[in-house]
Amino acid sequence: MNGKPGYNQVVPARQQESVPDSERQQGISMLARVVLGAVVVVALIISVTSVMKYNELETRKAELAAQVDACNEDIAELQYLINAPMDEEYVARVARERLHLYYPDEEIYYSNVNSH
Repeated sequence: MNGKPGYNQVVPARQQESVPDSERQQGISMLARVVLGAVVVVALIISVTSVMKYNELETRKAELAAQVDACNEDIAELQYLINAPMDEEYVARVARERLHLYYPDEEIYYSNVNSH
């Protein structure tokens, strides 16, 4: 056989120049750390924004609950007025409170102590 490679001859495969396994593992390990760090940062951002949104919703819930309580008080007062008997005392009270009307012989005193 001559020095030329032929079909029947086994030619040693060229040795591939590769990165040593330890360097490759370090590269993968560094990539995993970077990805893990990014995931942690994204999770922190999502959790902080979620907590902020939750606090805003809780504040809004408290405001709405206060409005509901005020409306329930108004409803109770109006229900009381509806159920009250329609006698002269009722008419006089409504005239005083709602219409600011008074009997001609009543004396009215004004004070600046409780003025708004």
